[in-house]
Amino acid sequence: MAYGSFQGKDDATVILNSNHHLLNNRLLARQQMIYRSRNFCAVVIMGGVLLTILSMYASSVSIIITNTIVSVASNPHIYQQLVFIGSFTREVSGILVPSYTGKGITVFGLDEKNNMLVQLGSPMMVGDNPSFLFLHPSKPVIYATNELGSDALGKLYSLSFTNSGQITILNEKTTLGYSPSSLSVDPQGKFIAAGFFVGGGGVGIYKLEDDGSLGGLTDFVQWSTKSRVHYVSFDPVEGRYLVVVDFGLDSILSYGFDRKMGKLALINEVQLTSARVGTRYLAWRPDNNNETSSFFVSLQVSPGVARLALNYSTGTISYMETQPLEDCQRTADISVFHEHVFVSCRNSTEGGAVKVIRLNQDGSLSKFIPTSHQTGGSGSRNFKVLESTITSNPFQIFFSNEESSTVTLVSMELDPDNSEVVSHVDVSSPQGIVVKDISEQLDF
Repeated sequence: MAYGSFQGKDDATVILNSNHHLLNNRLLARQQMIYRSRNFCAVVIMGGVLLTILSMYASSVSIIITNTIVSVASNPHIYQQLVFIGSFTREVSGILVPSYTGKGITVFGLDEKNNMLVQLGSPMMVGDNPSFLFLHPSKPVIYATNELGSDALGKLYSLSFTNSGQITILNEKTTLGYSPSSLSVDPQGKFIAAGFFVGGGGVGIYKLEDDGSLGGLTDFVQWSTKSRVHYVSFDPVEGRYLVVVDFGLDSILSYGFDRKMGKLALINEVQLTSARVGTRYLAWRPDNNNETSSFFVSLQVSPGVARLALNYSTGTISYMETQPLEDCQRTADISVFHEHVFVSCRNSTEGGAVKVIRLNQDGSLSKFIPTSHQTGGSGSRNFKVLESTITSNPFQIFFSNEESSTVTLVSMELDPDNSEVVSHVDVSSPQGIVVKDISEQLDF
């Protein structure tokens, strides 16, 4: 019977297995584990016997003390973060990307000791073109789209994963729409929304089962043959609203969401300007009140960032402002982190860059010139910004660079402006990227 386990920061796992029927309550009360050293130091006291294991890197060690086994697991690497990368695996009609040579979904572990990404096993084929990925908010489950263009109806996949990066397909669903381009799970983890990019666009809602697998379709809405939904997102507070970014109509729509029935009801639609701007990705910044939530949308055709607000009482969205990015040829993904807006930018001089716009105290976009940082690749489409765990710089960003077929990890400081590429790996036709922190999931 497993009594407990401990996963260290580096290269070992200590697992304590106790044969409880041979140990009395007094002995169990005296068992304790004392830990913390980056170089892996564990001190175990059992029945008055002191065992110290320091920096053990052997493939397997077993010591028997009073029917208690202490072992160092054979897996020599333990990672605090898992990085999942989607890709395009074959060419389809209506979808243009630099290449279609991907191998499916690839999983990496972040080796914080050596500041590098380490591939965990071979890529896994998950249908064709598993391009967009989304994590369940509370379960070890990931969702993937299959973008098949106008050739065939799209597909959605649910996959479970372990802390070692092993992926298992739970189930799949054929969608009513073509080319699902984005996904969003409501904060309670009960429903998933899919936005469709071709064939009249639209949004589909699916129930999620208790294990995180895909359940039945609860709603499907379309509103224009010119619609090309590029991004969907539930509001981050309660999931009572779904915001839809329509690239084809150059507009942003707000839907009320019935969390019991899984149904959508249109509230309002906002078009930023009469000129073409190319609404694309969305990122939230919850305001410091219970009334509104600001969000930002990247603009591809007329490169820039638009700020809007969602009213939690009415569900209506309002346009606030736009800040152009004059030295960008086009934008892609966008993120808000620590009162800064990060947006990926492609141009001829830098290849791949991320622009950073500071936010004012009221959440508005600063008028200072955005800073620019290299991504270490070209055609940076998707990225994830996190607290840095590898250097003294406050940010670390994982970039999926579709034109150079690379994934890079960049350490970044904004004041003063400084960034460096600390890890670089080759991934064919990389697309969507999600990062899962598993440091708090250690079993004791």
